[in-house]
Amino acid sequence: MKAKVKLSNAEKIKRAKQICLLYSSGEFTIKSSCEAVGVDYSTFQHWAQPHLTEEDLVLGKFRRGFVLDVHLLYKRSLIENNINYKLLLKNSARQSLLDRITGTEYEEVQKEENLNEMGKIIPVKIRRITKRSLPDVSAIIFALKSLDKENFQDKMTHSINGHISIYTGFEHLTLSELEDKKRELQDQLNSDNDC
Repeated sequence: MKAKVKLSNAEKIKRAKQICLLYSSGEFTIKSSCEAVGVDYSTFQHWAQPHLTEEDLVLGKFRRGFVLDVHLLYKRSLIENNINYKLLLKNSARQSLLDRITGTEYEEVQKEENLNEMGKIIPVKIRRITKRSLPDVSAIIFALKSLDKENFQDKMTHSINGHISIYTGFEHLTLSELEDKKRELQDQLNSDNDC
């Protein structure tokens, strides 16, 4: 069982800064950051008091001492962790996609072993083979659809800009002239039907 060491407030803040710095990088969880610095996770949670709200801080509803400093460090590191973790994921995904698009070379080691009279394993032959994975067609299609949307998409959309006009020869007439013309054409039509 470990003997507990009593830390000063300055030492607690120093360790909390180290934990928050590791955590804000996006590469560590808060638990792994605590382990790396040598502080128990529950102890750090006790220091940081992550359950505190803005209202609690304004009203002073928290343990006095270094708690406010550690709490603010922790809250800032949460935001930075979120940003940096997303950047790491993006970069990792881009690199993985690039590897799948271009194909990669890797080395495979094949070992042949035999057993001697005593039953011990004796290596007989070790071969190193350089292999190449072929480009992944699905990854290429995905990249083209994402990067060149105009030329590579599932649905092609076409648009026509402008307007369509139909000229009848009556555009220059006013409304009353059009009504007169309408009556004239109806009379002419009726007279043709009477014949």
